Amino acid sequence: MELFYKDQNNQYKELADIDGQIKFKAFGQIPTQQQSQLAPQEKTLNAVTVNAGISTVFTANAINMDGYSTLGIGGSADASHTWNLFAMPSPDGTNSFGDTFIGRTGASATKAGSGVSPLSYAVLQITNSDTVTHTYNIWTRKFN
Repeated sequence: MELFYKDQNNQYKELADIDGQIKFKAFGQIPTQQQSQLAPQEKTLNAVTVNAGISTVFTANAINMDGYSTLGIGGSADASHTWNLFAMPSPDGTNSFGDTFIGRTGASATKAGSGVSPLSYAVLQITNSDTVTHTYNIWTRKFN
């Protein structure tokens, strides 16, 4: 990817230093064309275990939504069963509000969805409604 800027003489210059590394700071809203490069998909929860009949809110893996409005999530379980995947708003990454902005429920091995976060952070919640413990992987991506 090549990035350019206009200098004081209105000339376009490549935005790279001597070793070829692109270094820049963005202020304000990031253009949609660049968001896919600046907000990659992340594996937010990696092989987390949720015991049977338990709901777990993962505040240690809070997602900072600064500069983005929408969160996409996708999750997989080790086996098809009844489980819930929720994204809840959080003002600080520690406290979660019970109202979800993404909610996927029912029996399956995978779930996916997207929604607009009303606050600065999002936290994920998994409810395992099965009678045995299950392991989950969750991926997230932020965009506008």
